[in-house]
Amino acid sequence: MKIGITVEDPDLEAPVAQRFGLCRYLLVVDSEALTFEAVPNPGASPGTQSGIQIVILAISKGVEMLITGYISPTAEKHLTENGIRVIPGVQGAASAALNSLRQDPFDRASASFHGSHLCLVSLSQGHERKRRRTQTDRGLSRK
Repeated sequence: MKIGITVEDPDLEAPVAQRFGLCRYLLVVDSEALTFEAVPNPGASPGTQSGIQIVILAISKGVEMLITGYISPTAEKHLTENGIRVIPGVQGAASAALNSLRQDPFDRASASFHGSHLCLVSLSQGHERKRRRTQTDRGLSRK
Protein backbone atom coordinates (compact mmCIF):
# COMPACT_ATOMS: atom_id res chain seq x y z
CA MET A 1 0.00 0.00 0.00
CA LYS A 2 1.22 3.49 -0.79
CA ILE A 3 0.68 5.92 2.06
CA GLY A 4 1.08 9.66 1.53
CA ILE A 5 2.07 11.87 4.47
CA THR A 6 2.19 15.66 4.15
CA VAL A 7 5.30 17.01 5.87
CA GLU A 8 7.44 20.13 6.18
CA ASP A 9 10.85 18.43 5.75
CA PRO A 10 11.84 15.50 3.49
CA ASP A 11 12.22 12.80 6.15
CA LEU A 12 10.21 10.54 8.44
CA GLU A 13 11.07 12.53 11.56
CA ALA A 14 9.47 15.66 10.10
CA PRO A 15 6.24 16.90 11.65
CA VAL A 16 3.03 16.23 9.76
CA ALA A 17 2.11 19.43 7.91
CA GLN A 18 -0.84 21.22 9.44
CA ARG A 19 -2.09 22.68 6.14
CA PHE A 20 -2.51 20.12 3.38
CA GLY A 21 -2.22 22.42 0.36
CA LEU A 22 0.81 24.33 1.67
CA CYS A 23 2.94 21.42 2.87
CA ARG A 24 6.47 21.45 1.52
CA TYR A 25 6.71 17.71 0.78
CA LEU A 26 4.61 14.63 0.23
CA LEU A 27 6.24 11.52 1.65
CA VAL A 28 5.15 8.53 -0.41
CA VAL A 29 5.70 5.44 1.72
CA ASP A 30 5.53 1.99 0.17
CA SER A 31 4.48 -0.17 3.11
CA GLU A 32 5.26 -3.40 1.27
CA ALA A 33 8.75 -2.51 0.01
CA LEU A 34 9.51 -0.53 3.21
CA THR A 35 10.80 2.47 1.25
CA PHE A 36 9.78 6.10 0.97
CA GLU A 37 10.24 8.99 -1.42
CA ALA A 38 10.04 12.71 -0.50
CA VAL A 39 8.38 14.60 -3.35
CA PRO A 40 8.34 18.43 -3.29
CA ASN A 41 4.87 20.00 -3.41
CA PRO A 42 4.64 22.18 -6.54
CA GLY A 43 1.92 24.28 -4.86
CA ALA A 44 3.72 24.90 -1.56
CA SER A 45 3.57 28.70 -1.78
CA PRO A 46 0.34 30.46 -0.82
CA GLY A 47 -1.87 31.30 -3.75
CA THR A 48 -4.95 30.27 -5.55
CA GLN A 49 -5.39 26.57 -6.17
CA SER A 50 -2.32 25.57 -4.17
CA GLY A 51 -4.22 22.58 -2.75
CA ILE A 52 -5.09 21.13 -6.13
CA GLN A 53 -1.40 20.79 -6.99
CA ILE A 54 -0.79 18.28 -4.22
CA VAL A 55 -4.08 16.50 -4.93
CA ILE A 56 -2.81 15.88 -8.48
CA LEU A 57 0.58 14.84 -7.09
CA ALA A 58 -0.94 12.31 -4.66
CA ILE A 59 -3.11 10.80 -7.39
CA SER A 60 -0.21 10.61 -9.87
CA LYS A 61 2.00 8.86 -7.29
CA GLY A 62 -0.62 6.17 -6.67
CA VAL A 63 -1.26 7.08 -3.04
CA GLU A 64 -4.01 4.92 -1.49
CA MET A 65 -4.17 6.61 1.92
CA LEU A 66 -3.24 10.14 2.97
CA ILE A 67 -2.23 11.34 6.44
CA THR A 68 -2.34 15.10 6.99
CA GLY A 69 -3.27 17.92 9.34
CA TYR A 70 -6.05 20.25 8.18
CA ILE A 71 -7.45 19.59 4.71
CA SER A 72 -10.18 21.56 2.99
CA PRO A 73 -13.45 19.79 2.21
CA THR A 74 -12.85 20.38 -1.51
CA ALA A 75 -9.38 18.79 -1.51
CA GLU A 76 -10.65 15.87 0.59
CA LYS A 77 -13.54 15.37 -1.84
CA HIS A 78 -11.19 15.20 -4.84
CA LEU A 79 -8.97 12.67 -3.07
CA THR A 80 -11.80 10.42 -1.91
CA GLU A 81 -13.42 10.53 -5.36
CA ASN A 82 -10.14 9.12 -6.66
CA GLY A 83 -10.10 6.26 -4.14
CA ILE A 84 -7.72 7.79 -1.60
CA ARG A 85 -8.62 7.41 2.09
CA VAL A 86 -7.91 10.60 4.01
CA ILE A 87 -6.94 10.71 7.69
CA PRO A 88 -7.02 14.41 8.69
CA GLY A 89 -6.15 16.16 11.94
CA VAL A 90 -2.85 14.36 12.53
CA GLN A 91 -0.17 16.01 14.66
CA GLY A 92 3.33 14.90 15.60
CA ALA A 93 6.08 13.16 13.63
CA ALA A 94 5.30 11.35 10.40
CA SER A 95 7.06 8.27 11.74
CA ALA A 96 4.77 8.10 14.79
CA ALA A 97 1.66 8.21 12.58
CA LEU A 98 3.12 5.61 10.23
CA ASN A 99 4.11 3.30 13.09
CA SER A 100 0.59 3.44 14.44
CA LEU A 101 -0.77 2.35 11.08
CA ARG A 102 1.80 -0.41 10.68
CA GLN A 103 1.46 -1.88 14.15
CA ASP A 104 -2.30 -1.87 14.70
CA PRO A 105 -4.64 -3.96 12.58
CA PHE A 106 -7.85 -1.89 12.44
CA ASP A 107 -10.30 -0.28 10.09
CA ARG A 108 -8.32 2.79 9.06
CA ALA A 109 -11.53 4.62 8.11
CA SER A 110 -12.40 4.88 11.81
CA ALA A 111 -9.00 6.13 12.99
CA SER A 112 -7.80 9.56 13.98
CA PHE A 113 -4.58 10.85 15.47
CA HIS A 114 -4.02 13.36 18.26
CA GLY A 115 -0.41 14.30 18.97
CA SER A 116 1.59 11.10 19.20
CA HIS A 117 -1.54 9.13 20.16
CA LEU A 118 -3.61 7.06 17.81
CA CYS A 119 -7.28 6.89 18.75
CA LEU A 120 -9.01 3.77 17.52
CA VAL A 121 -12.76 3.75 17.52
CA SER A 122 -14.36 0.34 17.47
CA LEU A 123 -17.69 0.83 15.77
CA SER A 124 -19.03 -2.55 16.91
CA GLN A 125 -18.06 -2.18 20.59
CA GLY A 126 -18.53 1.60 20.81
CA HIS A 127 -15.38 2.29 22.82
CA GLU A 128 -12.20 4.25 22.30
CA ARG A 129 -8.69 3.22 23.27
CA LYS A 130 -5.49 5.14 23.06
CA ARG A 131 -1.96 3.92 22.47
CA ARG A 132 1.32 5.76 22.65
CA ARG A 133 3.82 4.71 20.02
CA THR A 134 7.55 5.28 20.01
CA GLN A 135 9.51 6.25 16.95
CA THR A 136 11.85 3.25 17.14
CA ASP A 137 11.97 0.26 14.82
CA ARG A 138 10.61 2.03 11.75
CA GLY A 139 12.27 -0.42 9.38
CA LEU A 140 12.03 1.99 6.44
CA SER A 141 14.71 3.15 4.04
CA ARG A 142 14.80 6.06 1.64
CA LYS A 143 14.52 5.32 -2.11
